[in-house]
Amino acid sequence: MVIHSAWLALTGQSRVDTRLATSVGMVPTGALASRSGVVPDGGFGLQSVAAMQCQIMPGRAFVQGVTAQGGYQLASDAPVALTVPDGDPQYNRIDIIALEIQDQQFDSSGQTQAIVVLIKGTPAATPVAPVVPPAAIGLFQISVPSKTSAGTGGVAWSTAVTDLRVYTSGLGGIVPAGTTPWTPPMAGQYADLNGELQRWSGAAWTPVYDPMTTGGNLPPVTSTTRPSNAPAGKLVYETDSGAVALWNGTNWRHQPGLIATQTVTTATSSITFSAIPQVYRDLRLVISAKSDGTAVTTGWDSAYMRWNGAADNGYLWNTYWLVQGGSSVGVSSSCIVSGMQCAAVWNNHWQTQGRGVATIDIPEYADPTSLKVFAGTSMATDGGTAGTLQTYGGGYMTTTPAPITSLTIYLSGSNFLPDSTFKLYGVG
Repeated sequence: MVIHSAWLALTGQSRVDTRLATSVGMVPTGALASRSGVVPDGGFGLQSVAAMQCQIMPGRAFVQGVTAQGGYQLASDAPVALTVPDGDPQYNRIDIIALEIQDQQFDSSGQTQAIVVLIKGTPAATPVAPVVPPAAIGLFQISVPSKTSAGTGGVAWSTAVTDLRVYTSGLGGIVPAGTTPWTPPMAGQYADLNGELQRWSGAAWTPVYDPMTTGGNLPPVTSTTRPSNAPAGKLVYETDSGAVALWNGTNWRHQPGLIATQTVTTATSSITFSAIPQVYRDLRLVISAKSDGTAVTTGWDSAYMRWNGAADNGYLWNTYWLVQGGSSVGVSSSCIVSGMQCAAVWNNHWQTQGRGVATIDIPEYADPTSLKVFAGTSMATDGGTAGTLQTYGGGYMTTTPAPITSLTIYLSGSNFLPDSTFKLYGVG
């Protein structure tokens, strides 16, 4: 075993010693190897200068050779001009522009230099790109159609060039990897992949939760593509359900969250929530509303609820209430009806700015085997001498329960006024 050190030995430090020892500061790909790539500052870009000519602009890079030779740090301080050979008379061709290390200690080049080189491909009916040498990194790929020359207009620089540059970083740095992931040797490496910060877990790249961005930057998945190797406490956002799910170490649990909000802008007699996600256990509806009705002289109108658009006589409901200043509880109920009374909404009889506020809970709404029922509380008042406090319960009578996918709240003979709000939440 040889321990390579830099600037330790009084004499005899070799170029290999220096390369192996100083590469410890780069992103590793193995015990004695580091990630080749361009420094992410826009260097080594391609600029067209003529029909068949281009130049590679200045830049810095790290090029890993075979393990024994270490890695080479290099910089180009001036443009390098290249000429693309004319196209083949019959077939298309693919060329590669590469940044190559030639080191006669380890290759047969007879040279010791770093060069920008154009590697000419082989013309073919189905051309393939030439192989990039071991101690080199590809910079650009150029498609050269048959008969391409300065006389035919030359290389179509805007469409014929593919950027092959990969990027590297210092040890512990975030690698701008674009859309091309790689496999680091150990967990904990970070990279900018597909436009988001990701971390290598040791088995896969996983997006990093960032609470400072809009929506918390939770990794987007679907309900069928959640990660299988998530640590306990992992949060994901399901794009198909619109819900946030948490892995508790055993299973995924959807977190309570707002499904939808509807605010009345033009007077309407009903509000409907459609396409309710079937991923939560229970639903909660919160209402804050006012009616334009004047016929009910108590000061409040009754709102009703239906599920899945069913308007048949399959509902039943009951309510207990206590009016403001009253001393006895009122009771009312009904069955075999087309809707369930579920909330008291302040109306316009007194022409005051009262509100009706209600909270309605619907358990097991997505379970196809559970009867669908609800329970709720409601208050309607203007802060004056009139008002009511009510509790409600009800359900849909059927021997074949169905998940609730839509929900409608409506008034009979009046309308919800603008600024009335309805918020539907998923729970559990």
